[in-house]
Amino acid sequence: TCALPISVDGTHIKAQILAEHQRLFRGRKNECTHNIMAICDFDMLFTFVYVGWEGTANDGLIFKDAVTTDQGFEWPTDG
Repeated sequence: TCALPISVDGTHIKAQILAEHQRLFRGRKNECTHNIMAICDFDMLFTFVYVGWEGTANDGLIFKDAVTTDQGFEWPTDG
């Protein structure tokens, strides 16, 4: 069995949000952002992108949602 290293580090992209939703999307630097998760293969090609989470969302929560719901996430094959 091949154990693949996995690292999750959210990337925040500036966003324009309706005034009534800005509280959820305002990050630690007081800017409105989307927290996205993007996964690349060893050739640095994107294999999965998950967008739209509010800036205050935890990386682990986004990852858990991506793998437990029907978002198209596929685990890499061994080897």
